[in-house]
Amino acid sequence: MSPKSYFIFWGVFALSAGVLFLVGAFSMLTLVVYGFITFGLIFLGMMNVLPAAVSHPPVERAEAITPKKVFPTPEAAPVKTPSSMTAYRAA
Repeated sequence: MSPKSYFIFWGVFALSAGVLFLVGAFSMLTLVVYGFITFGLIFLGMMNVLPAAVSHPPVERAEAITPKKVFPTPEAAPVKTPSSMTAYRAA
């Protein structure tokens, strides 16, 4: 779920609570129902919206870096590769 739709849910919730309050239909039972809805929206935010909003920063693209070609010099010693007859022992 995207944070945009999550905030739309909160907006609709607050707008409907405000309308009910202004009309005079915000009774104790309505308050309890709105309390359960508030708990559900907070739980929804913690489980769905918060991890995506916190743990995924925007990806920045870096320029492609081409490695420099390094040519071996004649005075460099050859690299010795181990042969199959070499015994490897623990110290």
